[in-house]
Amino acid sequence: SLSDDPVKEIKVMIDKVALTNAKVLIQGPNGSGKELVAHQIHMNSLRNSAPFIEVNCAAIPSELIESELFGHVKGAFTSAVKDKAGKFEAANGGTIFLDEIGDMSMSAQSKVLRALQEHKIQRVGSERDLVVDVRVIAATNKKLRSEIENNNFREDLFHRLAVIEINVPSLNDRLSDIPLLVDHFLKDISKYSNQNLKTMDKDAVNKLKEFDWSGNVRELRNVVERLIILSEKNKITILYFFLITSWTGMVEGREGQELEWVNLKTYNATKVLPPNQVIQHALKNDLPDIYAITNFHEIPSDKFFQALNKKVNDGLRLIQIREKTLVKTELEDLIKRIK
Repeated sequence: SLSDDPVKEIKVMIDKVALTNAKVLIQGPNGSGKELVAHQIHMNSLRNSAPFIEVNCAAIPSELIESELFGHVKGAFTSAVKDKAGKFEAANGGTIFLDEIGDMSMSAQSKVLRALQEHKIQRVGSERDLVVDVRVIAATNKKLRSEIENNNFREDLFHRLAVIEINVPSLNDRLSDIPLLVDHFLKDISKYSNQNLKTMDKDAVNKLKEFDWSGNVRELRNVVERLIILSEKNKITILYFFLITSWTGMVEGREGQELEWVNLKTYNATKVLPPNQVIQHALKNDLPDIYAITNFHEIPSDKFFQALNKKVNDGLRLIQIREKTLVKTELEDLIKRIK
């Protein structure tokens, strides 16, 4: 397991900077949880009862970013049919989080710089200054120093923003964080989707540490959400992991390793048996033996599950294999069809 020192450092840094008004620049790869860091700084600050306004600079077309940030007056441009306050005004007294600031146009950058220097903004189409009291936290997945060299980012704005720099490592560099994150996501997603609170057993959580999390924290959250929605019991075990393999790249390049991956305890007993006895064994025991069957017959387990899904009537869940709902003959018939 990798050292979790970077994460401890981030927590210490959050505690140190939260109670100040210092501007913070958070850097790290996509999906690494930069917005979680920004939100935590806000929640630990004296501004926590005021708004936390998030702006994804990459998602807003460059011609609209200024209006989005600073607002506009009626008639400022064709579709400006009435006065509109921008995000800086909405965040007054609180925190504005400028995510993906590296994607902001140079023109918008100069106006953000003014807002930081003078604590004043002007709505698009107006010359009247509006005073704003806003703490700015920015984040980017770009190397801003390289962007400055390529004339894509203002150096003066960089220095204004980077009073405090926090680097968020990728999830693969902080695997020891996975249990905490899983616990957080289980609570958060259950609450958000009005589901019963589900738990995940220790073996399953530890198994998640073995995957390659190229999509970082965001990918982990998606996986936890799938497991919550698709698992039928309140405790998510390793047996449910087949529900996520067809959606993620987790088992890509692991053909032939599925047995080891699913931690198949009974594999030694089954691999020397003839096929019909393997099937009987699977029905008597537990779901991972399905992987023994698919390996024995050299058929891909995902195809097997897809065929099984079609075969099972009335939306019966695959997990019910464990409850012996499929008799031996049906299973043998299914294997013949896939082959």
